[in-house]
Amino acid sequence: MDYYKSEKNKESQDKEQKESKPSYLLIIIAITVISFAGGVIFNHFCRAKVDKLIFSTSKMKSVFLSTVLGHDPEFYYLDVEKNGKDYRLTKDDVFEVSYRDEFVIKSVSSDSLFGRGIAVDVEGIGHRNDFRVLLKGIELVDKLTATKKQISNNTGYKIDVRYHDKSIASIPIRVEITPQDWLRFARMSKNEGSQIDYLKRAINMNQKDISVRKMLARVYVRKGMQDTAISQYQDILKLKPNDLEALVELSKCYIKKKEYSKSLPIYRRIIRRNPKDASAYANIAFAYGKLGRWENAIANYIASLKINPNDTMVRYNLAVAYEKNNKIKYAIREYRRVFKKMPHNVNVMASLAGAYFSSGNYDESITLFKKVIKKQPRNASAYANIGLAYGRKRL
Repeated sequence: MDYYKSEKNKESQDKEQKESKPSYLLIIIAITVISFAGGVIFNHFCRAKVDKLIFSTSKMKSVFLSTVLGHDPEFYYLDVEKNGKDYRLTKDDVFEVSYRDEFVIKSVSSDSLFGRGIAVDVEGIGHRNDFRVLLKGIELVDKLTATKKQISNNTGYKIDVRYHDKSIASIPIRVEITPQDWLRFARMSKNEGSQIDYLKRAINMNQKDISVRKMLARVYVRKGMQDTAISQYQDILKLKPNDLEALVELSKCYIKKKEYSKSLPIYRRIIRRNPKDASAYANIAFAYGKLGRWENAIANYIASLKINPNDTMVRYNLAVAYEKNNKIKYAIREYRRVFKKMPHNVNVMASLAGAYFSSGNYDESITLFKKVIKKQPRNASAYANIGLAYGRKRL
């Protein structure tokens, strides 16, 4: 009987222990959940208030130390408005400025009571105290570039926060210099050497800016640096092979250097690009003429006149090409057409008179050379040709 009861009691105890284990687990889980939820709620609703309270307490202490005991106040941040947007800057920040920016320092957060003795100096521009003064980034850009110093990261200037003329904090200023800045300086400068320097800097910052490269090439041309200009135009054509302006200017450079054979393929590219370009045909004709290839010159002058038949200078050059190619009859025809439009031009008179002389029409030649002498009494060539013409008539 006793054995039976003891066994029964044992079974009852085991059963109670098994039933109590889930209860303990539930309690532990509940405590964990409540603790986590409490932490979340505290962090969400109370953390900011606690942090603010701690900050306020610390600040009150610092204000007391600076106001009563004369310690330097602690700096916290600047509130700056730039281009209509608000920024908060601490000692760990960098203030970025470009030439387009306008900014104003609106407030200074420090331990100084009511901001007494606090001044803000934006180094490089403005005055001794730039607090609440509208400032322009272009002044910093111009000052930095004028020094021509190689300043690392363009952070040579800073915002200096002072307390009774003693610096308590500084925030670096990073001045953003853009290709447009160098372009602006180049346009303002009257010195071609400076223009070249500024434009090269702009190109270094943007290698693919064709318009700036063209500006640089034009400066090289004005300075007589034809080889450098040619190199620049070649670089432009690598970026944009069909750039008509670059092709035209490159051909002009070759003509100025009297490298006529090099100009020919450039003119051909221009004509392929714009078959209705009368001046391109006239220019390639001129180059052919300088190379003594008069048949090619004549063909291209004719092509130019088909597009623009009223170009008197091209027609005059066609007459010269005919004369050089011993086609005197055609030369006279073209000279006469030009002479009708320019009856008082001495050079046209003399050229037509010379063509008449070459064709054996000495009377017309003498008549025109006499007109030349009336306009230019000291024209020795006209006198000589008249004498030759009279001499030929007697033979």
